[in-house]
Amino acid sequence: MFDKDFSQVDWEKVKQGQLIRQSLGSEWIRLTGLAPGMRVMDIGTGPGVFTRMYAEAVGEMGRVYALEKSPQAMAFLRRELQDLKNVEYVLADAEQGFGEVPKVDVVFITDVLHHVDTPGKIFRNISRVVSEGAKVLVAEYDPTAPGEVGPPLEVRIPLGDLQQMAVAAGFQIVETGTRDHEHYYVVLQR
Repeated sequence: MFDKDFSQVDWEKVKQGQLIRQSLGSEWIRLTGLAPGMRVMDIGTGPGVFTRMYAEAVGEMGRVYALEKSPQAMAFLRRELQDLKNVEYVLADAEQGFGEVPKVDVVFITDVLHHVDTPGKIFRNISRVVSEGAKVLVAEYDPTAPGEVGPPLEVRIPLGDLQQMAVAAGFQIVETGTRDHEHYYVVLQR
């Protein structure tokens, strides 16, 4: 059953789903050129499997701003990543803004937008915190896929709709593609 607002979610179960899709995280890191010393925002981290990968990729000199709106997810995330010193935890709703977050070089929004009411607001908010030339990677479940994994087809965002929202917020589309686990991705640049 799809839980749009994560009100009844088992975060350990969500973690297991992220671990199954972990190969996507490696691909997302490659597509954005994530490197040591960079500043990253991970929007909607959930249990943090991908957040850990980003923190390891940017190293001790880099920084990951882990943004999550669920206090329960944030508590789980803090426990999961307590050994990492380069992660800052931001409890905020990306549709409303991020508070005081410095400019970042890369933003990841993966498997999040189908859970929000107004994804276009997130793109507008991101445009305020990215450095010039920053990359944004968005990955979502493809509504044209069979629907064997992931959320129901009717809540998935069509690629064209997502691209329109991003362009309206001032981003350029750099690359699009499809991946395993019924995903498509879009790499954007400011």
